Amino acid sequence: MRAHLFLGALAIMLSACGASIEAGMDTANDLLYQKQYVASERLYRKLLRRLEDRGSRLSDDEESERLSVLDRLGKLNALYLHDYDAAIRFYRQLVKYYPKTDQALAALATVADLYQYKLGNVPAAIELYQELSREFPDAPESQRDHSSDRPF
Repeated sequence: MRAHLFLGALAIMLSACGASIEAGMDTANDLLYQKQYVASERLYRKLLRRLEDRGSRLSDDEESERLSVLDRLGKLNALYLHDYDAAIRFYRQLVKYYPKTDQALAALATVADLYQYKLGNVPAAIELYQELSREFPDAPESQRDHSSDRPF
């Protein structure tokens, strides 16, 4: 049964690779909702590569798709696959491309939390909380007191 599900997911993934980014995202979302996390993550990575292969010639719709793909890759890796390093890489890429968006704010806050609570790297977390305060001074995430988060 598991092999059948995997082969079905793989067939969907391969058929989506030749289709539009939007269709590929729909397929990746379907895989995610079916709890096919690895297959979903692989398809999102392929979609990201297709978008990046276009270089700086992305349309507004493609920019929006790339933002969504990066956000979804960060979430998938952090929440379901527990690959925190990959999640951090995708979230950092999101912040690099879309620095003043709400998604960048959420990505920075998530990366800081990953460093602190999942990786135990408090100095890196503090640095990111400070970056969050600088880049988004009015955001509630920036106002949070992290002094009690530090182990003594």
